[in-house]
Amino acid sequence: MPAALGNDAAVQGCYRFVNNPEVCFDALHAAHAAATRQRALAADRVLVLHDTTHCSFENLDPEELGYLPTGKAGFHVHLGLVLDGSAWKRPLGVIHAETLHRTEKPRPNRSEAAQEAQESGTDTARQTHKEFDRWFRGIMAAHESLAGVQVTHVADRESDSYALMATTVALREDFIFRSRVDRRSRRADDTSGVWSTVREVARCGAGVLEREVPLSRRRADGPPAQTKVHPPRKMRLASCASPRRGSSFPGRSTWRTLSPAP
Repeated sequence: MPAALGNDAAVQGCYRFVNNPEVCFDALHAAHAAATRQRALAADRVLVLHDTTHCSFENLDPEELGYLPTGKAGFHVHLGLVLDGSAWKRPLGVIHAETLHRTEKPRPNRSEAAQEAQESGTDTARQTHKEFDRWFRGIMAAHESLAGVQVTHVADRESDSYALMATTVALREDFIFRSRVDRRSRRADDTSGVWSTVREVARCGAGVLEREVPLSRRRADGPPAQTKVHPPRKMRLASCASPRRGSSFPGRSTWRTLSPAP
């Protein structure tokens, strides 16, 4: 704060502001979300990127702030970042933000994935409060705040949930969720009654646009459970294809038309 604010008077004013009991996370974000909505209305078509990150405060008491999987003090923040759908890398603001505080200390020498694996799917389904519900809240918050705007929701593999997909479809909004489970699926126009899988259906799609995305190298220096989920890889270019016609995102990357499927 001293480096950002420049002088002692500004620093003291900032401390008084953040220590005021009337100042809270939700109130601060509400003003930002309102401004984000106005910018999104002007853009007309937007992407909403949903993801969770963690904030670490190693010198604070985790019993007051919450526990991270490492056992250190900190909390998770789930965000919905809005990007202009017609421009290249133009963020418009955060439309949804919430904090998640874990009050129980994690077991030592166990990764977050291993701790979650202790509970069965039945146990998780019976929970009245699940951390996964943050994805539903993010989708609904974006839907309600961005009424009148064409929205495409984008999320990583943790969002691979049939219930979440069904909710987004019911809202009549587009989405791109990374596949984690190769669940049963079939084309919407398939009347044969034969079921395939999500990835098989995707392979049968006719590609229209393709973009090459550089992926950085990933070392094999993490815990075994984490390495199993995210194995090491060499640096490479990944080809991402789009089946939607008329889509374009101008920028440095080159889009090229693929041959239609027979």
